[in-house]
Amino acid sequence: MTNDIRTAVYDLGRAFEQFKDANDQRIREMERRGSADPLTEMKVNRLNAEISRASDAADTAKNASTCWKPRCPAHRRRKATTGSRRSSS
Repeated sequence: MTNDIRTAVYDLGRAFEQFKDANDQRIREMERRGSADPLTEMKVNRLNAEISRASDAADTAKNASTCWKPRCPAHRRRKATTGSRRSSS
């Protein structure tokens, strides 16, 4: 796993833990008062957006680390398993 992927996965996990805490706070506020504090709502929404960005960054880093060179052993395995599928007519 490359450093880019490790960093992206770490950021995703950190953001998710913060999101869980903020969302639990939001739920407690809703149970106590019937609605959540607008600042808590904003925090939950911001963290949700951060999770989306971190997830996209992890996907991008993962895709960037995949080798598409014909001589790459991983590429040959993918090509061998997908193969060409012809329909019989």
